[in-house]
Parts: sequence; C-alpha cells; structure tokens
Amino acid sequence: MSTDNQQENRDKENAWIEELNNILNSGIDVGDDWTFWRQAEDRVNRRAEELKQQREARLKEAPAPTLKERLLRWLGLQ
Repeated sequence: MSTDNQQENRDKENAWIEELNNILNSGIDVGDDWTFWRQAEDRVNRRAEELKQQREARLKEAPAPTLKERLLRWLGLQ
C-alpha cells in the first residue's frame, strides 16, 4: 500500500471518528435508519476530501527539504 493510500485511509478514519463523535454528542437515536447512515457516509467522504486537500495545500506551501537537511534528519542530528 502506498503512502498516499495510507494517508487517505487515515483521513477517512479521522473523518469517521469526527462524524461518530458528532452523532454521539448530539444524542440522536439513529438505530438502523439507513438513510441517516448514508447521509453520514456522504458527510464523511466530504470531510475526508477536505482533509486531503488541506494536507496537499500544506505540502505545497512547505519547501522541500534539501539533501543536507534530509541527511541530518536521517542521522538524527537535526
């Protein structure tokens, strides 16, 4: 599994955690209301996409580390 796929899976997991926390905190008894759960899944998918876009924007803003910086970090000297 590639790093991008792993990060997308973490985004999806985080979005589900947020959604389930919102549901629990709202006190709504949803039971087996499939319409509710489909809507929740739609909200989760949108949130996961937002997280992905935010991460991509942060990566574009941050300058790529130089070879020297990467070597120092790898050696534990930075």
